[in-house]
Amino acid sequence: MQQPDDPLGAVLAEVLEIMPRAVAVMDEAGEILFRNAAAAGLPRDSFNPGVTLALRRAIPAVLERKEMRCLTRADLGRSAQHAVMMVPLRVRANGRRCVAMWILHHAFPLAPEADTLVRLFGLSRAEAKLCVSIVLGQSLAECARGGGITVATVRSQLNKIFAKTGVRRQAELVALLRRIPVIKTTRAATA
Repeated sequence: MQQPDDPLGAVLAEVLEIMPRAVAVMDEAGEILFRNAAAAGLPRDSFNPGVTLALRRAIPAVLERKEMRCLTRADLGRSAQHAVMMVPLRVRANGRRCVAMWILHHAFPLAPEADTLVRLFGLSRAEAKLCVSIVLGQSLAECARGGGITVATVRSQLNKIFAKTGVRRQAELVALLRRIPVIKTTRAATA
């Protein structure tokens, strides 16, 4: 896949690259025009002929209705390893209408990176890791076992997190963390 030549296209490609979720742009003919690194790294069989056919069949409805459509694994066929969220784009590529596809695989992170939380809230590294574990659904006992610490230490860290983030309860903390965009804060070195 080539990077866009125009400045705005290059900016948009850069934005898509920092997303840890796999994102691809497909035109109305079903041709993939762009894939971010996460999408390019998916196994080859992620877009087998059955999945590709299901995606191509869904594109016209997404473009005509001008609204998002989610395709479950069942919609994509028995061999699908992921679900897909398709969103119509207002821009055209080579005169063709396009859709953006977020490929929702169970292995992609559902929580912000610890580095992001350290920077946003001034959390310690241990507090940030605890936040990530909590938003991923681990209990305080599981967090303690995973970190090799006591539940009392986890509760103490949680109280410090509450003070730094301005929330009072664990449910409020999870809601706050789920609103933070999940982006990659570190980039692979390029030669």
